[in-house]
Amino acid sequence: MSNHLETPALLLQDVVADLDELVSGFTIDDLKDALTARSILSVVNMGLAQIRETLDDKIGEAMGEYRVVIDGIGQVERHKKKARSKWDREALLSAVRDTRLIDEDTGEVLDPTPLDKVLHVWNLGAPRLTALKERGLDADEFCELEERKGWVLKLS
Repeated sequence: MSNHLETPALLLQDVVADLDELVSGFTIDDLKDALTARSILSVVNMGLAQIRETLDDKIGEAMGEYRVVIDGIGQVERHKKKARSKWDREALLSAVRDTRLIDEDTGEVLDPTPLDKVLHVWNLGAPRLTALKERGLDADEFCELEERKGWVLKLS
C-alpha cells in the first residue's frame, strides 16, 4: 500500500463531486433506497471526520514548529486541542466588566455600557430556543419566520 495520501484523497474528491451531481438531478422513486444511501453517507461522514482528526494529529506532531509554510498550501499553524468547561462565570463577568475596548485609530470606547461588554463576550446574537421553550415562550412570536426550502432529517 502506498504511503501517499494525496491520490486517494483526490479520488474521494472526484467521487463526492460525481455523487453531488447525481443527487442534484435525482428523483426519489424508492424511499428505502434513498434513506439507505443517506444512512451510508452519515457513516462515511463520521469516518471522514475521524480520518481528518487523526491526520491533523499526525501533521501537528510532524510539524515540529508552531507555524510552517508549505509551497502550494500556504501557512499552516498548529494549536493544542483544548476543552474548556466549568467556567467561573462570576469571576469572568467581573473581569469583563473591568475591561474596555478602545478603537486604536480614534481612541473611542467601543463598549460603553456593561451590557455591551457582556454581549461582546457572550455573543447573545440569537436566543436559545430550548431555554425559551422551558420558560413557556414561543420563539416564533418574537421573530420574523422565514420558511426555507428543504427538510432536516434526524435518523436514530
